[in-house]
Order: sequence, then structure tokens, then C-alpha cells
Amino acid sequence: MSLFGHRERREIAELTAYVDRLRAERDRLTKDRDAQRAVARKATEQYVALDERYTDTAIVNECLTRDFAEERQVSESLARQIQAMAEQLRAYQQVDGTDWQTQYEAEKKRADGLQQRLDDAVGLKADRIEDSSRWQLASQSKKGHQ
Repeated sequence: MSLFGHRERREIAELTAYVDRLRAERDRLTKDRDAQRAVARKATEQYVALDERYTDTAIVNECLTRDFAEERQVSESLARQIQAMAEQLRAYQQVDGTDWQTQYEAEKKRADGLQQRLDDAVGLKADRIEDSSRWQLASQSKKGHQ
């Protein structure tokens, strides 16, 4: 004979089923919690990496902005200097009456003529180079002389 009656066995079976459902729900909730923690860890890691990249980018951007500003100042300064030089050149041309290019060509022609006269004087003809043994001493090797 059984210690429990039919009703008690049914209640025990219902309670056992209820406990099994609670355990299954607990196991599912534990898995969900672990999955959520893993997602949160991954999101935190990605956020940290993104924040580091943002910080690096912000530093580079700040440096580039500063460099650009400095280069812009230099560029503006050079533009002002070029403008001033152009104004001086225009003023010079107005006073002298000749343009600088004509003066440059004349000076170049004069310098080329002087160079040619110097080359002729030292024996450097355009068609040939003379033997230098007449005015230079022959060099001697130091290998045999110790």
C-alpha cells in the first residue's frame, strides 16, 4: 500500500512539474543573463576602442588644424611679400622706363661674353680642352713612398 493517496500523488506530480518549469525558466533566464552580459562586455570593449580612435582622431585633427593655420599664415605672408615686390618692380619700371626683362637679357649677354673671354684666356675653347700638363705638375702616387 502506498503512503500517499491518489490525490496526494497528483499534487506531488503537479508540484514536481511546477518545480521543473521553474528550473527550466531559471536556466533560460541564466542563459539570457549570461548572453546579455557578454553583449554588454563586447559593447563596452567596442565603445572603449571607438573612444580611443576618436581621441586619436581629435588629436590628429587638432594638429592638422594648427598646421593648416600656420601654413595659411605663411601663405598669406608670402602673398603680401610678392605683392610688395611686384609694386616695387612696377614703381622701378615707371622711374627707369625699361622693363626688368630687357635689363636681365642685356646683363646675361654681357656675362656670357665675359665668360667666353675668360674661357679663351685660360685655354678653354668650346671645341676642345687643352692638355693641362703645361701648367700643372703631374701627381705622384704615394704607394711606393713611405
